[in-house]
Amino acid sequence: MKLTTNEKSDLSKLKKVVTENEKAFVSAGNALAEIQERKLYREESLTFELFCLKNWNWKKTHVYRMIQAASVVKTSPIGGQIPNERIARVLAKVPPEQHKAVMKAAAAEGPATAKSVEKAATPKPDIILDRLGIPVPAKATPFWNRREEVQAILTKVSAIKASLKHAQDTKDLLFTEVNFSSVLAYLDNMFGGIKRAMPHTVCPTCNGKLVESCTLCAGRGVISEILYERVDEDVKKMRSKSGGKK
Repeated sequence: MKLTTNEKSDLSKLKKVVTENEKAFVSAGNALAEIQERKLYREESLTFELFCLKNWNWKKTHVYRMIQAASVVKTSPIGGQIPNERIARVLAKVPPEQHKAVMKAAAAEGPATAKSVEKAATPKPDIILDRLGIPVPAKATPFWNRREEVQAILTKVSAIKASLKHAQDTKDLLFTEVNFSSVLAYLDNMFGGIKRAMPHTVCPTCNGKLVESCTLCAGRGVISEILYERVDEDVKKMRSKSGGKK
């Protein structure tokens, strides 16, 4: 399909931009995008991909990478600071509002590279902290993540206790034969006993790592607040100073 005189003139200019700015990927990528969008290749080739192969011997993968990289620079809040096409393509996987932080992290130990940018852009796994602010090791995590199970049981016990306390306070005749003192005391003991299953902190003896041979946590890597209160103060201080590391 023939091009108009103006289109031929524009195509000539755009081809020159691509050829002269191959290393300046933004200009080349934008020019390629315009050629594709306006179908200025149609007089020379059936497809845009064949057009690029014929003019610059570029395969479509490379062409679309250049277009994508130029697009990233155009939409990024740090567009002018993106040094090359490879880094731009890595940033394409990251929301624009995170580009500045990612590039800063990537350049922390020297000039940013595609590899360092990709590393900085890779989401870090959330660090789980126990009630004392100590990271929960992988071996202890399955038990720590079951805290909600224990809490659900404790909530039910509390609800039963609250109902009985209300019956006692209102002198509900239905509960005339109930010995509130013994039943409520029993529920208090039940609550305290079940609470011992609630993980509170990483085991100060094995630090949640050598759990198989630990007699304190019995292989869980975590212990309850009740058990932690019985731990020797010197052990607590040592664990506190080391941040839970042996």
